[in-house]
Amino acid sequence: MPSVLIYYISTFLLSLLPVIYSLIPPLHPVLPTSEIVKCVKGKRVRVSDNDRIEEETNCKLSIIIPAYNEQSRLTTGLTGLLSALSTSPLPLSSFEVILCNDGSTDSTESCCLNFSNSNNLNLYLLTLSENCGKGGALKSGFESAIGEYILMADADGATDWNELHKFFNILREDMKGRGAVIGSRAHMEGKVKRSVFRTVLMKGFHAVVRVFGRTEVKDTQCGFKMFDRESGKKVFRNVRLLRWSFDVEVLSLCTVMGVEVKEVGVKWEEVEGSKLGEEGLGWVAVRMLRDVVFMRWAYAVGIWRVEE
Repeated sequence: MPSVLIYYISTFLLSLLPVIYSLIPPLHPVLPTSEIVKCVKGKRVRVSDNDRIEEETNCKLSIIIPAYNEQSRLTTGLTGLLSALSTSPLPLSSFEVILCNDGSTDSTESCCLNFSNSNNLNLYLLTLSENCGKGGALKSGFESAIGEYILMADADGATDWNELHKFFNILREDMKGRGAVIGSRAHMEGKVKRSVFRTVLMKGFHAVVRVFGRTEVKDTQCGFKMFDRESGKKVFRNVRLLRWSFDVEVLSLCTVMGVEVKEVGVKWEEVEGSKLGEEGLGWVAVRMLRDVVFMRWAYAVGIWRVEE
């Protein structure tokens, strides 16, 4: 009888292993291989390390755009960005745009190449060999960026691209060129229509972030954030959460690493086609909560360590 009982208990515990495993994010995530090329008149042009070093002296701002299956929204987003950059007192050659193609299975790459046919924007395509998540795509993008300042922004252009001028001036002048300017939609609370389910999930996530996130930022999830190059590269080098909750880790790392953060309201409007809905909002929320709690624990016990 005891042996039968042990058998059933063992079988039950083994059946729980997949569930337990799903509750733990990867301890030491590895990014997929990637390749960066320049988009020139619809063609892929290889660039060497020496080319990038030469371009670094002229590049004031790198704009990193993560993209996964964005064929329906990318051209509109890039057109809005080009329009905003054209109003800058700086020449267009002072900017570079790095589109991080996160293992897309649609025509995202073709859209990016085709866009380069009609303008002289310094547009780069960084292709990851497989999908690894928005945080992972940005981590690769920050590693490749050469600008004096680095802006991360979503492909849909939900945040008005003209806000980059305001962020650029705040970071250069008000913050003396060091730190991070974080876009915020907190001032729009109550003005944006959301379902009851989505509102409950949002408020629950904010409560968990306040407890475990080590940040005072009210809107951690806005995709519009600008860093000076040294701070941005230092922070993203330490990012381990590669999917939806990476923003919280970024801001937590800013706190731990002494990077000054300034939260600034932005003009924002929802654009159809969010990948949150595709993955299932409830399941995404559960994984985000899991990741934030696990992140705090992993740093507290020393499994994850901050490397300067």
